[in-house]
Amino acid sequence: MEIHVPSKKRYHQVVVSESPKPQPYICNEQLIQETEVQKNNGKSGDICYLTGYQLDHGESEIGKSFRLNITPCDYAEHMAANRLASMCNETRINILNQMRLDPKLYLEAAVPANITVNVVVLSRNNFLAVKRSRTVDTAKRQWVPGPTETMTLKDYSPGNEENLFKLAARCLKEELNLEDDHYGDIHFTWFGLSEVTLGALAIAVVEITSELTEGQVIELAQNAHSSFEFEQLEWIPFNKKDVESHIQSEGNLYMGKNWINFSKLSLLHALRYQSLLRLPR
Repeated sequence: MEIHVPSKKRYHQVVVSESPKPQPYICNEQLIQETEVQKNNGKSGDICYLTGYQLDHGESEIGKSFRLNITPCDYAEHMAANRLASMCNETRINILNQMRLDPKLYLEAAVPANITVNVVVLSRNNFLAVKRSRTVDTAKRQWVPGPTETMTLKDYSPGNEENLFKLAARCLKEELNLEDDHYGDIHFTWFGLSEVTLGALAIAVVEITSELTEGQVIELAQNAHSSFEFEQLEWIPFNKKDVESHIQSEGNLYMGKNWINFSKLSLLHALRYQSLLRLPR
């Protein structure tokens, strides 16, 4: 499922719904038990999952709105649902079939799963590659084109819900120690469901300002709040020919590195940003 996302913050809304329909795919007793196992293993935290959306069709001012319906859950519920679905092929197939057939109907009774953003960070000629550390829960030591972060619900009083733009800004701050004057506008280029995590994935692209060097970005990141989540940072040439060749190739190896499963999608949209949104200097 692919959703078009508005580039302007004023068109983006988040609505918190605490009573969605129960998911029919995983035995609730098993989900509760596995959630407790995950909590006992330290996999806990306040996050949310997607339970609906309103598309941005752009046919009128009202039609430009993009709304996410989200429901609070614990990170342990996401881990538990993903593990149980992975253990039973029939369960995963049922989820994926419904997700593909009618994503809106699926989301009305979705399994708990995280909402993640990947922010592709560009300099004028390169993109920032992030090697995930051994301490993260998933995709250990894999490379990502930019930092990633999960949406939370620490404060969801009206007007304070964490929308995608706030999430991307928090991602850049917590993962790389970048303030909003270190980069230009946040451009969301893709939003959809992941068949790997069963959660939602948003892709954004930002460009660092000309006043900030690539070396300074790496220096700032070393003192970031979540610097323990990455093992290495490297600027890689953002060459259209090479990146397109990688996107069209089999597998996830590029520049001798093993990339996360959505890396090609992220780089594809970074190329679209470069072609359509980047202004000449």
